[in-house]
Amino acid sequence: MSKIGKFVLTVTAFAPIMLVYALVSLTYGEFWCGGLWIALSITLALICWTVISCVKRKLEAIPYVPCSVENTDGDTLNLLLMYLVPLITRDLYTYNWIIWIVVSFLFCGLVALSFGHQYNPVLTIFCYHYYRVKSKSNVTQILITKRRIYNSGEEITVGELSDFLLIEKD
Repeated sequence: MSKIGKFVLTVTAFAPIMLVYALVSLTYGEFWCGGLWIALSITLALICWTVISCVKRKLEAIPYVPCSVENTDGDTLNLLLMYLVPLITRDLYTYNWIIWIVVSFLFCGLVALSFGHQYNPVLTIFCYHYYRVKSKSNVTQILITKRRIYNSGEEITVGELSDFLLIEKD
């Protein structure tokens, strides 16, 4: 996946945060603003779905046999702390949105360049699971798949999203 694709995948991870902003806005009677946050969240989720669907179709199919498998779905929970930030403030209008947007884009760039794009809670919403798998050559990678994997040694067909990120092809 290109650097732009990784960046887009990272940006889409903000969709649940937008829902929290919507909740805060709606709680304070700011229905127009709440609706805007909901629309942004849905848009980001659809972008994530589109990117993953397109990438899965275009990636070369590679047979892969993991030597070890460890479920890492819980690692996406580390991101949830970030989703609580909007609840700290009583008034979203007190935010300096220009600084927030610039910092968010810098954050997304750093995450995308540092392989942090691997965990996206939107994919969890779309029923994807994350596994830490180890290849025969002792390389550890993250596997994204829609099914549960209980046994290592089972051959699966994957595509390589990045150096350390695989996605199971349908």
